[in-house]
Amino acid sequence: MSKGSVSNIKYQKWIAIASAALLFCIIYFGFSLTDKNKKSKLDKERALITEVTGPETLVKEARASASKDTLELVGRLEHLTEGTDTALIVENLKRLSGVWYSQKRYGMAGYYAQQVATIEGSAQAWSIAGTTYGVGVRALPEGKEREFCVGRAVKAFENAISLDPKETNHRVNLATIYAESPPKDNPMKGIMMLLDMSKSEPENITVMNTLGELAIKTGQWDKAITRLEKSYQLDPKNRETPCLLSMAYEGAGQHEKAHEIAKLCNQKG
Repeated sequence: MSKGSVSNIKYQKWIAIASAALLFCIIYFGFSLTDKNKKSKLDKERALITEVTGPETLVKEARASASKDTLELVGRLEHLTEGTDTALIVENLKRLSGVWYSQKRYGMAGYYAQQVATIEGSAQAWSIAGTTYGVGVRALPEGKEREFCVGRAVKAFENAISLDPKETNHRVNLATIYAESPPKDNPMKGIMMLLDMSKSEPENITVMNTLGELAIKTGQWDKAITRLEKSYQLDPKNRETPCLLSMAYEGAGQHEKAHEIAKLCNQKG
C-alpha cells in the first residue's frame, strides 16, 4: 500500500472521529438545552401554582368574606406590626392570628403564627404555627386553602423537630398531618411514622391515643379499643383517653361501657 493511500485512510479516520464528536455534541448539548428549557417551563408553572395557593390569594379571599368590623380591626393590628418594637410586632401578629382563627380562616391564622415563629425561632413557636395550620387540615374541605395548610404544617413541624428533636409531640403532630392528608406517593407514611414511634416508645400515651383516634376514624374499633385501654391503664388521669375510648366502645356497640367511660371524659380535672 502506498504512503498516499495510508495518509488518505488516516485522514478519513480523523474525519469520522471528528464527525462522531460533532454529532455527540449536537445530541448532548441539544438535549441539555431542551432539558433546561423544560426545567425553566416547569419552574414557571410551579411559581404560578404557588401564587395561586399563596398567602396573598388567601388574604384577598379572607378580606372579601370578612365583616367591616373585622377588616377595621385587622387594619389596625397590621399597622402595629410595621414598627421596630419586636415585642409589639409579635404581640400583634398573635392577635392577627387569633382574629382569623375566630373567623375559621385557618390558613391566615397559621400564616400569622408562622411569622411569629420566624421572629422567635423557637420550637414551641413553630409547633404552634404547625398546630394552627393543622386545624385547617382537619376542618377545611378539599381545596387550595387546605392544601396550603398541609404544606405549611409539614414545614412548621419539621422546623420544630430540627430545633427540639427529643420532643415526641412534634413528630406525632407531623405524622398526624401525613395521616390526615397522605402523600400520593406514600399513603401510609403517617401511620408508619406513628407505628415506628410506638415501637421505640411503647408506653407513650400521646402516640397510643393518636393511633387510637385514627383507628376510630377508619372504623377499626377493636384496634382502637386495644390501644386506648392500654393507654388508660398506663395513665388513668389523662382526660383525652376516656373521651376517645368512649367513642371506640360506642362504635363497637358496647354502649354500656361507652356510657360509663364517658362520665370520666366529662369530668373536669
